[in-house]
Amino acid sequence: MISTYEGEEIIEKIVISGGKKNYHRKYIPRSVFHDPSDKPAFILGNSPSRSKIDITKLKEHGYTYGCNALYRDFSPDFLVTVDVAIAGEIVESGYAKNNVVYGGYKSILTHGEDITLIPKHPSFSTGNTATHIASFDGHKEVFLIGFNPDPKQKTVDNLYNGTNCYKPAGTDIMHELWVKQLQKIFATYPDVTYYLVDMAHIPFFGYFTNVRNVTVENFNKKFEL
Repeated sequence: MISTYEGEEIIEKIVISGGKKNYHRKYIPRSVFHDPSDKPAFILGNSPSRSKIDITKLKEHGYTYGCNALYRDFSPDFLVTVDVAIAGEIVESGYAKNNVVYGGYKSILTHGEDITLIPKHPSFSTGNTATHIASFDGHKEVFLIGFNPDPKQKTVDNLYNGTNCYKPAGTDIMHELWVKQLQKIFATYPDVTYYLVDMAHIPFFGYFTNVRNVTVENFNKKFEL
């Protein structure tokens, strides 16, 4: 079912006059009307664990929500970025002309109509924002692939480490924040079942009744990959 969301206002600029801030707002109407039709959503993160799955076949089974530089190698149904720099790369490549690319209000103001506003932007990391969008869109089953929000790991672990707009391997990162963001999503959408693919080693979601752990082997078997 398509949600009743019609759009929202963003702050276009702030003008200071007489010692007061005046907020100039701009209404951004909804431009993507997605009906999940009871199909699952696949959130494609960029952790190396994603390489264990043939993502090219997932569109046969549901809708794909990709993150950031994934577009360099694969065109998901919806690409998500919360980073203005990578949004610029995506727009300059021409990809956004023929594909849906979600971004935040700063990307909207910088790159205009090539970027689709993230609905009810939670100000999360890109992978978690993609999970939010899929949940907001009405998917009842959401599979998280290529995620590794493990607080025990203190450095960046990404397939695109060291490439344009990405930090080099070994850069410190706060995985605890990713965990808290996911926990908030799981609590906000109790009627959605979330499947954590290849994440059984992360013990921070066990008390959620709507969260399941799935091995890569069982995932591939389920979708005949």
